[in-house]
Amino acid sequence: MKSIKKELEFIIDKTYDNLNKENNYKNFKIEFSKKQSAKNEKYKDNTLTIYNLYRQEVAIANSCIIALAHHIDFCDRGETKNDKEFLLVYSKILYKALIFQLLDYVKLINCEDYENQKIIQTALEVCWKKNVTLQIYKTTVLEVFNSYKIKDFLKENGFRYNPSYNSWDKEFETTEIDAMTEKLFGLDQNIKLDFRTPHHLVLVFDGYIVVEGNTYKAKEILKDYHFGFSNGKWRKKIKANRYLYEKDIISSVLPKGLGLKIGIEYE
Repeated sequence: MKSIKKELEFIIDKTYDNLNKENNYKNFKIEFSKKQSAKNEKYKDNTLTIYNLYRQEVAIANSCIIALAHHIDFCDRGETKNDKEFLLVYSKILYKALIFQLLDYVKLINCEDYENQKIIQTALEVCWKKNVTLQIYKTTVLEVFNSYKIKDFLKENGFRYNPSYNSWDKEFETTEIDAMTEKLFGLDQNIKLDFRTPHHLVLVFDGYIVVEGNTYKAKEILKDYHFGFSNGKWRKKIKANRYLYEKDIISSVLPKGLGLKIGIEYE
């Protein structure tokens, strides 16, 4: 996840002036753990560890900001804990991350983490005011979906496949976007387009929803819902941020009383 570390270093530069080698703010690494945990993030020994990768992208992005704030707090005072000093650090970094659109304010306040974690609510009360002006960029990333028929054109014109979103992406000057979108729709009217800011944190992971246990009486249902059987488990490949949605669907149709266990595994 070198690109994520690069974006976190970018927001450090935007948050703190006159950085020097002694403060060690950029001396960290980031890990995305396949384990589930009671905590969404952890900081220890210059390592930011992010858990529960089935959450919404904005929630995972915010976990990166929280863990980074713990790192900077530790660099400043030799310890870090969820107190007023830490809250000021987190609020300051979160504000800049929102301004520079590494994550989106509206999505953040509508995610489950916001409802469950008081620290996020408190930080936003401290840092977010009305009429905030977001950073305007001269470039934007164009995302092309449903584009199999024109993938050769996309390759030849500098687009790169993004497995996180299953899209073909390329960064353009904003003045070039209209001409390119017109050209793309001229090639295939069935494509779908979206846009993101150049520093947006792309944090969608591949995984499998897994059903195990006494599944014999449920096997036909699982087949109908596109699960495959291997190594004693029924598995279906998904984007991890769809896990809770997929879990609700399959739970509603599986027979009750079989003691089936539904979980998630990551690639």
